[in-house]
Amino acid sequence: MKIQVKPNTVFFVFLSVYALLGFINLTQLPVAWTDEVLNIDPAIQFHLNGNFTSKLWPNPGSDKVFASYLPLAHWTHTLTLYLFDFNIFNIRLPYLLMHCFTIWLLFNYLQQNIRNGNKWIPLLLTLVFALDKSVFEISRSVRIEVPTMLLISIYLSLQNKLNLQFLRISILGLLSMAHLFIWPLVFFWFLQELLRSHSITTKTISFGLVLAPTILFLYQLDFNFKTLIEQLGMQTHDHRIVSTDLQHHPLINSFWYRFFPHYREQPIMWLVYMTLFFLLPYLTIRYKLFRRIDNIQLIGFITLTIVLFFIGSPQYRYLPPWLLLAFMLSSKIPQINWHYKYLMPILVIIVFISFLSFGGRHLAACIQRPQRDATAMLNFIHKNIPQNQHKTLIWGESIGSYYCNGYVLKSKAKAQNQVFDYALDIYPQHWKNQNYDQVFLITHEDQPQLKLVAKYEVKPYFKLPNWAKSFAKGGTYDGTKIYRLAP
Repeated sequence: MKIQVKPNTVFFVFLSVYALLGFINLTQLPVAWTDEVLNIDPAIQFHLNGNFTSKLWPNPGSDKVFASYLPLAHWTHTLTLYLFDFNIFNIRLPYLLMHCFTIWLLFNYLQQNIRNGNKWIPLLLTLVFALDKSVFEISRSVRIEVPTMLLISIYLSLQNKLNLQFLRISILGLLSMAHLFIWPLVFFWFLQELLRSHSITTKTISFGLVLAPTILFLYQLDFNFKTLIEQLGMQTHDHRIVSTDLQHHPLINSFWYRFFPHYREQPIMWLVYMTLFFLLPYLTIRYKLFRRIDNIQLIGFITLTIVLFFIGSPQYRYLPPWLLLAFMLSSKIPQINWHYKYLMPILVIIVFISFLSFGGRHLAACIQRPQRDATAMLNFIHKNIPQNQHKTLIWGESIGSYYCNGYVLKSKAKAQNQVFDYALDIYPQHWKNQNYDQVFLITHEDQPQLKLVAKYEVKPYFKLPNWAKSFAKGGTYDGTKIYRLAP
């Protein structure tokens, strides 16, 4: 009896393995890192003090009110902190779940819309997306791109549901609070929704729904537009295409160094990005697809592309939402030949190469599990930081944030009054050592001029050969040192 393998079966096996590996290595890949603790800090301060503030961010006034970033990120983390105890696993888990749901929505969307090609093409395109280096690395990063992709995939999946227009517009309202570079997309998608509406009442309610998150954000800021302009303006200024230390022309940075050396393990993905970059705008203009109301979303995509590649900072972390959009929108363009005879073998090759990179990351994380164990590292810190002082400040490695904030949140629940503050040594603006009874630095770097308290040393299950170390991204805690700064 011949067993017939179906794309759906392969997809669900893949997604199960993808989610399982993500779950197993949730706290190990990567270890605690800078952007992670920056992103969650406003939500932590809200739980501690009832206001969104952050002394970790260098932006002026962020220690009084946080307006350095649009609020969807810290709204998401605030909800997480209400639902779960504070630890690195629980902070990352919702993001892994959101990411896996996005992949499922993408596969279903492609299956529904690619009907004039090989039945395996939707699966292969989904795998190309899910195994893209930037995509799978960001899945547990707790950065805003993960909920952004989820909202985009939900919105497009519901686009043909006429009775769910208000839900779609509510999603657009949340998307507008994700990131400034998403605004062109939201504008044209909302315009498309308005053009499809024929009732004044519907249009009025739509404006109310899309603006509601913005009004909530401004309310949290007490409508302090000066603070908003200062902090968000500083953040925007630092993330322009010319705000980079790469010594090349900005466009070369955007179209080449945005990808390399980051995509050294997946070089063909650069060709995927460049193909989509030129193909979708060309087809949209060549066949005047934008003349149909339903295709105004393509203008939004083109505008987003211009903002991302010609205005925004040349960082690869902005790529995943763009790649998701490119795949989903291209599936509805009838001029694309999904029957092209070389398409399937090309996609298979890309998936194979990408899987080596993805699998290598997880294999390295498993081998180095003892070195990446967050619980063991937190116990090491607790063992070597005296607990008998009222006010303690810890500088340095991001795992220190999980230690300090975890300790403080538990102390608050027990009605204790012990202070453990964490500070990033790269952003010292809001911190003064003299305000504390004891001060420590946690770092991988040798500081011979400082008093060494302890050094964390642990061996992996076995030593990785040199050729495999290129896969071992995400860092380890091995070699981390605790130095006393004061008294």
